[in-house]
Parts: sequence; C-alpha cells; structure tokens
Amino acid sequence: MISYHKKNWSINSFRRFLWIILCMISFPIFSADNLKKKSDIFFILDASGSMWGQIEGKAKITIAKEVMQNLIPEISDENQIGLMAYGHRRKSDCSDVETLVKLGENNKKSILNSVMKLTAKGKTPLTRSVNQAFEQLKQQQKIATIILISDGIESCGGDPCAAVKAAKSGSIRFILHTVGFGLSSEESKQLQCMAKAGGGEFFQANNAVELLNSTRKAVKSNGTGALKLMLQSGGKPVNAWVRMRVSGTDETVVFTNDDGVEPGHLFLLPPGTYQLETLPAGLHGIDPMLLNNIKIESGKMLVKKLDFKQATLQVTALNNGEPAVVQIRVKNEATGKTVFDTSTYSTFTMRGVKTPYDVSLLPGKYLLMVTIPETSIEPFNKLIDLSSAGEQVNELVSFSSASMKIVAQINGKSAKAEINVRKAGEKHNVFETMPYVGAQTPLNLTFSSGLYDLYITPVGEQGFKQKVINNIVLKENSVKDMKVILQNILNNKKTKTRDNNENSIELNMDRPGGGDFRHIVPSSDDPVLCQQACQKDEHCKAWTYVKPNTIQGDKPNCWLKSSIPDAVANSCCVSGLKTIEH
Repeated sequence: MISYHKKNWSINSFRRFLWIILCMISFPIFSADNLKKKSDIFFILDASGSMWGQIEGKAKITIAKEVMQNLIPEISDENQIGLMAYGHRRKSDCSDVETLVKLGENNKKSILNSVMKLTAKGKTPLTRSVNQAFEQLKQQQKIATIILISDGIESCGGDPCAAVKAAKSGSIRFILHTVGFGLSSEESKQLQCMAKAGGGEFFQANNAVELLNSTRKAVKSNGTGALKLMLQSGGKPVNAWVRMRVSGTDETVVFTNDDGVEPGHLFLLPPGTYQLETLPAGLHGIDPMLLNNIKIESGKMLVKKLDFKQATLQVTALNNGEPAVVQIRVKNEATGKTVFDTSTYSTFTMRGVKTPYDVSLLPGKYLLMVTIPETSIEPFNKLIDLSSAGEQVNELVSFSSASMKIVAQINGKSAKAEINVRKAGEKHNVFETMPYVGAQTPLNLTFSSGLYDLYITPVGEQGFKQKVINNIVLKENSVKDMKVILQNILNNKKTKTRDNNENSIELNMDRPGGGDFRHIVPSSDDPVLCQQACQKDEHCKAWTYVKPNTIQGDKPNCWLKSSIPDAVANSCCVSGLKTIEH
C-alpha cells in the first residue's frame, strides 16, 4: 500500500497510463500459427486501500473502472481472458485474493460486471496473487500473458519476484508484464524484478509521453519468442541438458542442471540470435551438440527436433606387450577444445584407466592423446576420424619402455642431485628435477626405449661440477643401472690464497655486476679456467664462472670484472677474487 500523497497525476495522464493495457493486448503476444492466434490474457488488478487516493478529485479505483469499461470491449473475441483482484473485500487481510472470472472465452460481460463491483479496502499481497494465478495456468497448453496492475509493493511479507522465478523454472508457460502507478525508483525495483523474471516488461508512467513510447515498444516487440526443444537419443525422447548463449558473446541465458528439461520444453527468450549446446541429461565427458545462429523472433515459436547420435572410440593400450593403465585425452580437431579427459572426468579415472576403454563422441575428427601416468614415456598422438553415428573405431596403442635406476655417489654414499635426462643429442629435457632442489637418489625412472643423455649435478655440496653421460642405451622392458661417482673438482688442483688467507675460489657463489668487461666461453666445464683468465688480465679484480645447463644455456660462461661486487649465494655459479701469490 502506498500513501495517497505520493500520487500526483492528472486524470488524463492516468487514463493514458491505463490505455497501455489496451495497446498491449490488442495484439496477441504470440501471433504465429504454431502458437495459434488465440491468446490467454489474465488481469491482476489492485483494489487495495491506496486505490482510494485522489487524482484531481476522482478516486483511482473509479478511474480504473472507467478505463476497464473502454478496454475490455476492444479485446479480440479470439482471446481467452480472466480477472483476479486483491484487497477488495477485507482490510488488513493478506489472504484477500480472489479470482473473479476464470480464464475462458466470452468473458467480457462477466469481467465488466466484476470490475464495477470492486471496492478498494485492503492490503497488497502480490506474492499470493501471482502464485494463485500460476495455479490456474498449470493446465493451460498455450502461453498466457499476465498483466499485473499495482500502485504499491508487497505489503504482506512475501517475495513476489522469487515466486515468479520459481514458476518460470517449472512447467508453467506464461509472460508477466507489470504496470506501476507512479512508483519511486526504489519502489519500482520489485515490479521490475517480477517482469524480468516473467519474461515481460515493466512500465512506469511518470508522464504520458514516456508511457506512450514504452507502450509502442511493447506492442512492436510483442514481449518474447520461444524455442521448443525435442531431443532424441537412440530413437527415444530424452531429457536434455541445455546451455544457450547470445551469439558472439559469453552471456549465458539458459543453463540447466544435470537433470535437464523434459522433451518438448519451451524456452521463452527475448528476440535475437543464440548459440545452442545440448546433450542427453546426465551424460558426461563428451562434446555437446552445437548449433549456431538460432534465431528467435518476437511472437513466434521455433521448434528444434534433434537426434543425438554417437560414435564410439575404443582405446586399447599395451606397454611392452602387457595391458597398461593410461590417461586418455580427446580434443575436437576443429575447435581445439578438450571434449574428454580421464584425468578430470571423475575421481575414479583421474589416476588412469584400464583398457579397453570406450569413449562416446559425436561424429567428427578428433585428436587422441594417450599417456602412461607417472612416467616419462613419450605420449601417443593420432588424428581419429569418426565419420558416422553408430560407428566404432578401435585404436591399439603400443608403448615400448625401459627403466633407468640412477644413483649419484659422493665418497661412497648416495647423494642428492639435480637430474636432467634428454633424448640423445637433443636440448629438451624429457625428465628434470626442480632446479637447485634436485632429488635424493636412488631414483627410478621410466622412459620409452632409445638413446638418452644424463646430466647430474650434486645439490648442497661444494667443489663438484656437473657430470654428463651420453648415449645411454635403454632397451625394451629392461632396467639400466646408472651409478654415477662424483668427485670434487678441487682435489687435484693447487689452491692459491689471497693476502688475507681467504680461499680464492667461492663455491656456489655469484658476484653479480662489478663492471663485467670480458666474457669468455671456457673450453671445458672447469671454474679454474675462469680463475686463471682473471689472474692473467691486469684489469681483472674478480670473476664469476656460470655452470652449464643452469641460467645461461648449455655451455659454461666466464665473466671478468673490473671491480669487486658483493658475493651472493647461488648454486649456479663459482666466483673468486684475483689472488696475490707469495
């Protein structure tokens, strides 16, 4: 209920305001043949106490009756019409909602008689009113248009917008337009929410011109359009999971849950072009059917009958002739989108699956990738053509693998080391530990059979350099023991001292900056070569040796410096100062 002093209209403006109702219903909301020309129009009229508010000396309820007397005769005889009112019998009674005339044909006289008998008395139970209207529309086969006319917002504690949303998500077919009587912007929000949830429009009359323009727009658009979806799988109707987006955007307008919607479900949509994705409800892990340029026209219904026909890709994987547990990923060749992936499909498949394993897909071309988890075996990749529905393609994937057991030893004990393994002669690692962290050995690794290079660098030890072993042969279904003995690079070298008796070689230390004036690529992996270059150069005061395969590529690097920068701990490097020999 709204206080009377907020209403400040002229009688003519108010009559023009109510005239929009005539404009809205003079044209059937759905006029296409496939929705039939008949329309169901159900009025919900406010007869609460605030309708006694005066407009230029005349009560709003009186003006409303006069306008309805002009309005009802103009409605086409093809339309079924009905009338509900609230607040017309008792004061302060939130249950005062009554269907005065049930939806039907030849009701004009009954509606006019009922309107003339209305007396404004009570509250504004919007939620109860729309819920009661929805109950009556449950049995209707056609889409009904509800026109709610109110000069107030809910006064009985309900949530009418939530009620409309709930009805819209169900099987009731309706469009709801709301008409507000001079409401403030804050008061309008509730009726706006109801109209939006009901697939209709909200009309606010602050002046006659705005109201007339809004009405003309409503007449032109006829509210909304419809999509009727019929999905079949295996020749039988099935519930459909559906997602619809506005074409060319990421705006999702329909997104059903896993249960989907029943066959023949009607989606009411604003006119426009949409993208439709659908598949049988409850079916996971496969690419949905994708239809572009679904055009929805105002006042028309588009019927889509789709048959979800699948093909089957059966993957059988062997490793050294034995059944293998694998991860399977399938991508759509055209879009590059992953349409199936066992690692994300479910908690039962995330660690791999036993084969043979069937993957259901729509007909098309796909990229198949099969891997053996927790190994460095090269993945299997192949383009698969599933050309027709019902087809089954059997793909046998055979892996040939071998194991490498790596032990890094220092002084007869297993050590922690950075380990990199590459295909022989290549620069890309097929296995690597975390830089500067490494892993404790022994370490057991599995690779495809073939030739490999092994790079080992001790972690947390001083005086050691990286060791490289080339052309390691891994034969199918075999284990290669790689015991690598690491020796301190300084054991057999003469250590020179500075005049302050500090060690001249700083292991695992970097001296960044300091005016690098000369860069040398040593002939071998030996920091002493960098130290010697500094000793021989009269301009050198400090040096830094960068180990190969760390931060500056696969070759060693030596930097001579014209000043002495601060030392920074870093396992990538060995540094030092020019020594004074005694």
